[in-house]
Amino acid sequence: MNLILFWADNPTDPAIAGLTIGQVATYGIAIVLVLLAITAFLAVIGPLVYSLLNIGDSWQGIAAIAGVGILAFIAYSISSGDLLAEYGLAKGVGQTASKAIDSVLTLFFILFIPAVALLLFSIVRDVAVGFFK
Repeated sequence: MNLILFWADNPTDPAIAGLTIGQVATYGIAIVLVLLAITAFLAVIGPLVYSLLNIGDSWQGIAAIAGVGILAFIAYSISSGDLLAEYGLAKGVGQTASKAIDSVLTLFFILFIPAVALLLFSIVRDVAVGFFK
């Protein structure tokens, strides 16, 4: 963001209606970032508010979000956080960051392996039902 603000202070830029090109770019990018933040906020908060207001219709989604949160906590709890690679130490990866990375990988495998198993089961079941039909 400092580079963008630096553009606004360049006095050699030609002026358009009293604003330099850098100032127009700076204000334009700032407006786009504010609109992006508002959109992201509404995209996350809107469904949550709807779910809370209509709890009878959306209890399964809330339970799924809670389940993923519990799985993330379990993955973080069982991750070791050991610094296993020399390049990690060279890049400044500490024990906390290593534990977070390990927990994300553990959560990936906790969710990925059952998903692949269910996919394969679904394919085999569809083939078997079609074969014996």
